[in-house]
Amino acid sequence: MLEGLKHRVLESSKQLKTQVEGHAVDMNQLMSVNFTNASERLGAVAVATIATVNSASIDINNRMHSSVNSASEKITAVAQVVTAPAVNALPPVGKKEPDEVVGGPFFAAMAYRQEQINVGHRKLLKSGEKLSEKLAATRRRVTEEAQSALFIQHNFASLTQIAEDIRGIRDTIQSLVVAFEEVEQHLMSKTEEHLTAQNALFALHQQAELELYENAMLVQKEMKARQIQEERRKALGEAFEKDLQTYQALMTYQGHVPTPLDEGTMSEQRSRLESIDLVVEPDVDLTAFYNGDEDPGVTRLRQDSELSDE
Repeated sequence: MLEGLKHRVLESSKQLKTQVEGHAVDMNQLMSVNFTNASERLGAVAVATIATVNSASIDINNRMHSSVNSASEKITAVAQVVTAPAVNALPPVGKKEPDEVVGGPFFAAMAYRQEQINVGHRKLLKSGEKLSEKLAATRRRVTEEAQSALFIQHNFASLTQIAEDIRGIRDTIQSLVVAFEEVEQHLMSKTEEHLTAQNALFALHQQAELELYENAMLVQKEMKARQIQEERRKALGEAFEKDLQTYQALMTYQGHVPTPLDEGTMSEQRSRLESIDLVVEPDVDLTAFYNGDEDPGVTRLRQDSELSDE
């Protein structure tokens, strides 16, 4: 199962990479073609718009200048006509009011009118400059909007395809995430099972080693107990034999002659004595003999037998 999931994840990754690379190449080619066409069209539109705006600005400026020039010429002609009869008149002496000079009121009115025309001309020039700035801003805005509209219009299919590709990539990534989660869960379960099996095997091994150690200790204990019993049995046999010899010597010394035994009978008697299980009643002096590793009772019997031999 793990190998299947791993193989499926690798295949999905390869397919996703191939699709993304293919879409990227197609999108780059399509975008380059669309950008080229859009740039050419936008260039043509911008040139036409700029030419139209420039021609309109030039036309407006020409009309403004022609109107101002014609007005100035008319005012100048009127002033010349008005002031022509007064050429032969005497110039005003000192400071006189316009009403006191011949044609003065009309000339003053014309001068005031000329000043108003000049002021209007300057305002018209300023308004023309503002209009030119507004037309330039409008031209830039129209150009940008035209570029945006043309870009969206010519690349609408590409943008739609990009959105679909992004949705497909997102779905693929979600499927990969789900697959990775499944793989992670599977690995965690397998790891837990492996750890459980290893712990059980370790516990079994420890139990087996403990049992072997206990059996070995029990065998050693039994062997030691048997060895101690064998040593005690041999010591008791030797002590009994010496006591018997002492008894025979004592009986001989008192005049009681024991029946002599031949060598076969002695060996048979000795084997019989070694095979006899002695039953000894508990005694205070024999407590150390039964309980301790050292055997003071046997040592005492040996000392008594040595004294009797002397």
